[in-house]
Amino acid sequence: MRRIWPDTLILLLLCAAAPLWLAMAYGGHRGASFAADALAVMLPTSGMYELEPLADRPGLFRWADGDARLQPPNPGGPLYLRLSLSSGLDRATPVVLRAADSESSFFALPGLHTYSLLLPAQPGERVSLRIESPTEVIDGRALGVVFHTLSLAGDGPPPTQLVAALLLATLGAYPLLRRAGLGRPAAIVTVLGLQIAAAAWQHAGLWRYALLGQLLAAVGGAALGALAIDLGVRSRGSGVGAAPPATPARLLTPNSRRGGRSRVSGVGAAPPATPARLLTPNSRRGGRSRVSGVGAAPPATPARLLTPNSRRGGRSRGSGVGAAPPATPARLLTPDSRPPTPDPRLLGLLILALLMCLPWLGAPDPVGDLKLSARRMGFMFERGGFSQAFTYGGDYMPFRLYILRGLSFLVEPLGGTFYDPVPAVTRALIKIPSMLALLATVALLYWWGLRYAGPRRAALIAGLYAVIPPVWMNVAWWGQVDVLLALPMVASVALLDVGRGRWSWLCWAAGVMVKPQAIILAPLLYVLTLRRHGARGLVEGGALAAGLISLACAPFVLIGQGPGLYQAAAGAVGRFPQVTNRAYNLWWLVAEDKPISDLVQVAGLSYRSIGFGLVALAACLACLAALRRPGGPSRAAAAAALAMAFFVLPTQIHERYSFFALPFLLLCAAADLRALVPFGLIAITATVNIVGAIPGFVPDAQRVIVRSSLPTVVAWANVAILIGMLIFMWAERDEC
Repeated sequence: MRRIWPDTLILLLLCAAAPLWLAMAYGGHRGASFAADALAVMLPTSGMYELEPLADRPGLFRWADGDARLQPPNPGGPLYLRLSLSSGLDRATPVVLRAADSESSFFALPGLHTYSLLLPAQPGERVSLRIESPTEVIDGRALGVVFHTLSLAGDGPPPTQLVAALLLATLGAYPLLRRAGLGRPAAIVTVLGLQIAAAAWQHAGLWRYALLGQLLAAVGGAALGALAIDLGVRSRGSGVGAAPPATPARLLTPNSRRGGRSRVSGVGAAPPATPARLLTPNSRRGGRSRVSGVGAAPPATPARLLTPNSRRGGRSRGSGVGAAPPATPARLLTPDSRPPTPDPRLLGLLILALLMCLPWLGAPDPVGDLKLSARRMGFMFERGGFSQAFTYGGDYMPFRLYILRGLSFLVEPLGGTFYDPVPAVTRALIKIPSMLALLATVALLYWWGLRYAGPRRAALIAGLYAVIPPVWMNVAWWGQVDVLLALPMVASVALLDVGRGRWSWLCWAAGVMVKPQAIILAPLLYVLTLRRHGARGLVEGGALAAGLISLACAPFVLIGQGPGLYQAAAGAVGRFPQVTNRAYNLWWLVAEDKPISDLVQVAGLSYRSIGFGLVALAACLACLAALRRPGGPSRAAAAAALAMAFFVLPTQIHERYSFFALPFLLLCAAADLRALVPFGLIAITATVNIVGAIPGFVPDAQRVIVRSSLPTVVAWANVAILIGMLIFMWAERDEC
């Protein structure tokens, strides 16, 4: 109890400081203006028609439908609002403006006029405005008033919800940092730094993004959840700091699967006694005895073990802080030593992957995505670099933009061009990064297979990834970046046990910077890191991921491209607002190929909300399964189920996204061949979905598929596969 009181007092003082920092940040006048063509993430709207040009002057406007809603960012305090509106008719139109509990009435006159209003302070990071007016049906549209621009200003205190979010982040961050092993001074400085950074964010004008409150709430909620999970894991006797179970001597024999090594880890853990007879040159891994841990003393190594006949050179290796290295006889360092030779199986697999892709490198663009990539390269190369990253609706994430920018310098020297018709050399250049990612993924799968099985199974799982049509069609024919995205996603799961999870979080952050779809793995990595490495692993990994994302985004924010970057990341939701974008999934069974909006409501919930809820349920099940069995193959099975849920359950999904489940199933298959059953089924359904949805691949097959009941059959099959995978991830399997 005495140890808790100082931390409790410090936490209370930090909570008292949080609103003071924000109050200082909101000490001046703040204002922002938005035109009718403002990006949706900067000015969310509903009840508005598409953009149209003004007839009497340059500019754009949008018709309201009689009940329009706008959500500009909240500058804080009482609000001064200016709206540029027009009746759009030859007569005045009555307008009612509602903001929270306030209501203002006025007439919108013909021609554009500016209307100024005073509004009370609102608690949220965004101000909710509602413009109501009578409508008149013209050309089949119910038209209300014309919206042109909006300006909002304020000079009061910060919104109460933002203050609450910063308090939540403080309440979660300080205990989590202490739980992670930081001393009180370091934890205090870190939390104060978080508070000051939040205040500086708002003071710098980034309040216009209305994003800080969401980030702080996510940090606070994740920190409090991590504390609860970590306490629960440790209370059951597992997790970081838990004492390792005793290892019977009979398990430490030369016939052990891991080669007779005795390995004890943990802070201050004492190594078990190792009988001398176990340390023989006949041990499978060369007779090493390896003891790790802070302060662990290396075991004595008989001289007879240090012979050139030992498989790994006869070394006895002791690791850990303060461990003394064993003496190495000079006769071991002889000219007869040979560097490791390349694995011929791996070389063959890489050649196989290349052979599957090379015939399609210069193939015509089946969809038009290569044309978009080439055009973006041209914009950046010819018109000002990254200032053209998001013009004309560009939605590429930073790492993809960096890659395209680098490739743009090679196009003209190789005889290519950026615009229609895009030549074969330009198409091949765009595909090269994904091809390299394919080779790296094949190597990663092979390494994983060697870790959990023999070289034959390793070659099997890596070779399957190289030859299935959804992979080489995506990489070499279509030129998509899904394989480039899959590499860091797979690595984030495979490398979780390396470096206390730090590499996993770096890989995940790299994936997010390729495409935002990588966010789907965040909850799984969150619970797995806590389960394997405790609060310290989560803090370190999360900090590294946040740092990498910040570094990747900073160049765009500094040159004024922050809104475009925000739209590229957050605008992925709502970019294609239909229940399905040719994906044979759950929503195909609802709408088939009809263009039905995912905002249609059923029992008070939109299709989009229902989809998000189902994905959240699947994520919870995957996280629970990972908490129960966090070993490599089992966490791969959970990741595969989560990736398949991302394809089957939400709205707006494209035809190719079931692909992401395939490499995770191969990771699982290294130890559990049953995973090849859903792998094979998904490989078939994904191929049918791609060919059936896009005429540019195999036109004759596409016509046959769309005229048959095959899409519906495949949709039912995908739903059934997902259900089976959600069950399969709970199965018992060998984790060694």
